[in-house]
Amino acid sequence: MAVRTFGINGATDTAESFRLAMSGLWVPASTLNSRTGVTSPPVLTGTGSFTCTVGAFTCVIDGTLNSLQGSYPVALDAATTVTINAASTQARIDLISLQVQDNDYDGSGLHQGTVVYTAGTPGSGTPPTTPADSIALFNVPVAANASSVVFANATAVYPYTAASGGIVPARNSTDKPAAVNGVQYRHRLDVTAASGSVSPLESSTDGNTWTPVFDPGGFTWQTFATTWRGGTTNPTLGNGTMLMRYIKIGKLVFIQLNLGTGTTTTYGAGNWSWSIPFPPVSSLAGQTTGSAVAAIGGTTYLGAAQFIGGFLFPSVGGSTMDATHPAPWTSGSIAMASFFYETT
Repeated sequence: MAVRTFGINGATDTAESFRLAMSGLWVPASTLNSRTGVTSPPVLTGTGSFTCTVGAFTCVIDGTLNSLQGSYPVALDAATTVTINAASTQARIDLISLQVQDNDYDGSGLHQGTVVYTAGTPGSGTPPTTPADSIALFNVPVAANASSVVFANATAVYPYTAASGGIVPARNSTDKPAAVNGVQYRHRLDVTAASGSVSPLESSTDGNTWTPVFDPGGFTWQTFATTWRGGTTNPTLGNGTMLMRYIKIGKLVFIQLNLGTGTTTTYGAGNWSWSIPFPPVSSLAGQTTGSAVAAIGGTTYLGAAQFIGGFLFPSVGGSTMDATHPAPWTSGSIAMASFFYETT
């Protein structure tokens, strides 16, 4: 069948058609498959030495036995008791999961959902493999020769899902929802949301590379190895100091330039300019976008910064900086510029 429908009056819809047609309601794992995960999480509560309950919850379980099996919406409507096997002479990790049993695919003779307990292998240090058509819920450690299980030490391992287009809670960086719709968002549960910190909300267009929606690293000054040029002959820094640093936020770039001349600095010939880390938009050519300062021999000169040909040209004292403007430069002189601009 090429077209799967549900809810057409007079049509005979199979359960498989219903599942496939409804798969688009949840975050997809592929074109016809939904991501397996809980939409409201369960709670594990110890009730005895080797007994516990799994609380009510809802989830989606994607069928794994057939490519057209579709996804099962499942609800556990009341707390269900699970009995853990007695301890052995070696520690083990047991698994509690919820499984859909569908005879049409697994030949079990059953059509139901059930909470499944699987004992781990003593001494292996790893939990059992999750059964087919299941969602793993809790890993339960059982100590060697223990007289009871410490259920507080159980680990929730269930994945999360959400409605299609929704934000998927993710336990860590390795939990990567697919981005079948072109973009997917996840909320990292291992990242604390705090003012000035990297956002736990991340986006991806391929399901592999994830980018925080907000990263304060973008507000940290970065250094740029600028080139100091002269219109005719380039200056040489010698034992002077020079630093250009920037912050880039989207297409907006903030830059600071600091030059301190030394005893071996030479000043070249022609108007001075400096390269910048990102090209400005063409509409900024020749425009003033910041301020410039020169301090020579105890005198301070104020001016502005402008772009010509994609380079920074500071202008102070009524002229562009060069070897003799705004005054002849000597050791110990200072040039500074601070500006912002829009990049391409």
